[in-house]
Amino acid sequence: MPCDGAITFSDLTGKLDMLGGACPHKRRREGTLSSANRYIGGETMSRIKLSRLAVRAAFCLLGVGVTGAANATTYTLTELNPVGVSVASNISFAYGVNNAGKVAGHGTIGTPGSGYEATTWKGTTPTALGTLPGGSGANFAFGINETGQVVGGSNGFQVSPYVTSSQATIWYGTTPTALATPPGLIGSQAIGINNIGQIVGVAGTHAIIWNGTTPTDLSAPNGNAGAAFGINKFGQVVGESYPNGIQRATIWNGTTPTDLSTLGGQTSTALGINNAGQVVGGSSINPTGPQNNYAFIWNGTMTALGSLPGTAGSAAYAINNTGQVVGTSSFFVGERHATVWNGTIPTDLNTLLDSSGVGWLLVDAFAINDVGQIVGWGFNPHGQQHAYLLTPSHLCLPQAKPVRILDDDGHPAFIRVDCEDHDRDDGRGDDHDPRRGDDQRR
Repeated sequence: MPCDGAITFSDLTGKLDMLGGACPHKRRREGTLSSANRYIGGETMSRIKLSRLAVRAAFCLLGVGVTGAANATTYTLTELNPVGVSVASNISFAYGVNNAGKVAGHGTIGTPGSGYEATTWKGTTPTALGTLPGGSGANFAFGINETGQVVGGSNGFQVSPYVTSSQATIWYGTTPTALATPPGLIGSQAIGINNIGQIVGVAGTHAIIWNGTTPTDLSAPNGNAGAAFGINKFGQVVGESYPNGIQRATIWNGTTPTDLSTLGGQTSTALGINNAGQVVGGSSINPTGPQNNYAFIWNGTMTALGSLPGTAGSAAYAINNTGQVVGTSSFFVGERHATVWNGTIPTDLNTLLDSSGVGWLLVDAFAINDVGQIVGWGFNPHGQQHAYLLTPSHLCLPQAKPVRILDDDGHPAFIRVDCEDHDRDDGRGDDHDPRRGDDQRR
């Protein structure tokens, strides 16, 4: 990361590209999309010892308010520990959450350096997902849909005597299935999945969509490198491609790519899309010079979302179907704070925690469901890098009513949050599929 703490596109590109068997706790600091390792977040970073109160006090001294905090909701935090956590330095990250509150991510297993385990959490209970035969045992999870299907990658597959690669993977329960890699490409990673099971990700240096386990190369028509990070119910895919070698946010309708342009700079990337076709990501703003990046939303045209006061840049990672956006903002001192946008107003999530979040520093917010629950990672009061689940505090009140959302068919569904274990009190178990039509209709 540059010394000014600005977010660069090496920080934004891909939720994870582990094609070469990366160390997930280290961020790729420069370069462009390749089969080298890249990580959006979850890296070991120097924690600047500023509490949330100190940051807010600094804003007050500067005469700057914490944008959006006055009218924002508060959140109850649930810590998501890795499976079998027994080592103080064990790490966990959360990347996806569905409307049933089930979370997907990964955490370290055993002693530090022994690898990562793809994990789902229901409440605070972690479940390790199975490993593809033939791999090293290290695997990662990044996306989850409403039926509980999880996608990611499994590492350590030997492609030559001296080279190993990652294999895109889907888990049905705890059973892993390999997703095919197009001929001529080495290594693959699945990053997003919609509710009908279409999967997107990357293979080699190409953006890929899988229908079932069969891949379609989205980069093949124009020969540009690329990566796919998100997909909505209509099969619209977002990510990035490299026309003339320049990274640009891209949306694919079918296999036809459209360049979403930039906020005035040279480069951009698209990281999330909702069912209304709204796209979020990050874009540079300077035509020349340093390519510091700022969050955007695209809805036919690209609009800047801005960043927190006193920060050097931002990135929007996800948008839900009600238009709430989550991501991160980076301070000049190099510290990032998880951020939520309502409209174009950013709010530091660290300022919105109730007593359950005392002592935490939330770094990245990677996903938000339609109930408003947010997942990501941060530093807990003991300085450990752990995943978290945030639930709007008003949903935890005894008198809280079920939340009304729309399923993919446009029908209303009602979900009740039980904050005792962050499970759903619907009596239908983890495998309930809201698309079956057996939700309460009103």
